[in-house]
Amino acid sequence: MSAARLAVLVALCGCGADPGPRDFKDLPPDEAAAGRAARAEAAPRPSAPADALEHARQAAQETGRGLKQRLQAALQSGGPVEAVSACHIQAPKVSADVAERQGVQVGRSSLRLRNPANAQAPAWVGAWLQAQGERPAEGVAGISEVATTPDGAVARVLKPIAVEPVCLTCHGPADTLAPAVAGRISELYPQDAAVNYAVGDLRGALWAEYPVPEGG
Repeated sequence: MSAARLAVLVALCGCGADPGPRDFKDLPPDEAAAGRAARAEAAPRPSAPADALEHARQAAQETGRGLKQRLQAALQSGGPVEAVSACHIQAPKVSADVAERQGVQVGRSSLRLRNPANAQAPAWVGAWLQAQGERPAEGVAGISEVATTPDGAVARVLKPIAVEPVCLTCHGPADTLAPAVAGRISELYPQDAAVNYAVGDLRGALWAEYPVPEGG
């Protein structure tokens, strides 16, 4: 795989190279947990609705950046097969770390899931996916709003994910996937439904949700 193609795959699969906040992965588990908890407690929490919306947007952006970093490392060390394994292990960790530190809910979801855990998205995300249906991503608008709910105001951000040519390596027609890639996907995701996409299809969404503090 050429360096140019590798760079495109990293950018498009949602898993860059910008350094993110330290995740304490080099420490023992108990020290890492304590470090993340202390950082989360010290982190400022926005109170105004506009600030809360920006907080949710940044959490979604940080999640995407963290996934890209881990995917890039996996692609460079082992290619697409290793990237499938890395996404299986690292994607949940990235989302959980951002959620813990930033006090948000954040994740990815789709009508065609690879990881069943992504089905746990909030109802508003599921409603957006259902409203869009299986369609081209062109012209699809995301969400950036402060919504009123029975539990109070909530800042919500959702970014559509489109299928690009290089994404077909893992999400294209099932009969065109490299045998090693298909085998690893089958091993890690026995109920995988995230194949048979075409370039330009709507793959799903990256979302974040942050409750606006009372009085905000």
